Amino acid sequence: MILENDSAILAAIASGAGSELMLLRRALMIGLSLLSLGSGGLWAQSSAKKAGSSSLPPPPVFATTILETLSAAQTGFARHQPRRVTLGSFRYERSLMTEVENRVGGRVSTLSLLLAGRYATFYATIGRDDGETRNGPGAVVFEVWGDEKPLYQSQPMVSLRNRPQISGGLSGKVWRSPQELTIPIAGVRVLRLVTRYASETPQGGGLAYRARGCIWADARLTPGVVGRLEDPARDALRSAAIQLSLQLANLNRVGMEGRPLRFGVAPLISTSVSMSEAGQGGELTTSAEPSLRTALREFLAGARRGGESLFTPVTQREEDRLIPPATLRGEARDIALAAAAGKIGADVVITGEYDWAEGRPFALYALNVRDGKRIGSSRNDSREPQGVPAEKDESREPQK
Repeated sequence: MILENDSAILAAIASGAGSELMLLRRALMIGLSLLSLGSGGLWAQSSAKKAGSSSLPPPPVFATTILETLSAAQTGFARHQPRRVTLGSFRYERSLMTEVENRVGGRVSTLSLLLAGRYATFYATIGRDDGETRNGPGAVVFEVWGDEKPLYQSQPMVSLRNRPQISGGLSGKVWRSPQELTIPIAGVRVLRLVTRYASETPQGGGLAYRARGCIWADARLTPGVVGRLEDPARDALRSAAIQLSLQLANLNRVGMEGRPLRFGVAPLISTSVSMSEAGQGGELTTSAEPSLRTALREFLAGARRGGESLFTPVTQREEDRLIPPATLRGEARDIALAAAAGKIGADVVITGEYDWAEGRPFALYALNVRDGKRIGSSRNDSREPQGVPAEKDESREPQK
């Protein structure tokens, strides 16, 4: 192979002797650049062999890929949609687009990624899509949070072609061009990508209250560990389901020996309101919960003991009736769920809470349909006190 063996030719090309060699040198440089792109490139392979490495570093993981797993939750005003976008003169194939509005419940859109400390660096290019901002030119601020600590905050950002009227002498502090981000995230368990309406910036115009086309272009993470990267949220949910099923099998308090327990899964409650969303107002919604329920049904339906099934699920149509009023919490919610489950012939209701800000994100429990009492839990009640402010950490300051 020329790249490794013909050192004399490489030396001649590098010296640039002769016009033919100059052209050949330029072609070779372009070729080397192409070969070096991606972890599977020929140059990367030969370099790994020279270094005596048995395997290549793991390739970056795109946020669009994590979006397809249980380890991504979207809260706030709008979802982050996968898009192919153009910012400036560059095309980005695996990007995320969202929007916000200057009203209660609309000022923040957040994508939370459960990373479990497996990644080293976060990369992205932030900017505004010129086409989308025609119908929503309002200025926004991009923020990155790691475990509820601010890692990055942009200046208010607008589109190059479509922008609101900025008053108060602040027009010079507004960004119009895309910005590249490189943020260390080693050890971060939960990474939040926050798009926030820049309400602190005076802006006018007919559609300035709306900010569309907010882009996280090619948002990706480099793994900090070598090996297959799993879905941390799915792993945690599976672990909680196993723990709960073992408790139910051992308690025998439902009195249904001789046949599997018929169960339904009620909606899980998100107990986390991140610091990045606090004070923004409005109801927080999440796109993760339906997927969590589906996975939990699969885990419990597959539970076995002595080769026999422990549980059998109710039908999907029956389970759709296990949705209590959103205002109910605690014992009142449990009683309402038990009553609804009794009407569809279930023995137990599985429900719980999830909060990614904690080390153990899922707290599942089972309700006895007969009396609405909890008969099993995947986590005991010895939690750390809630609402206690964490000690200030000066090690992570937001980038500007």
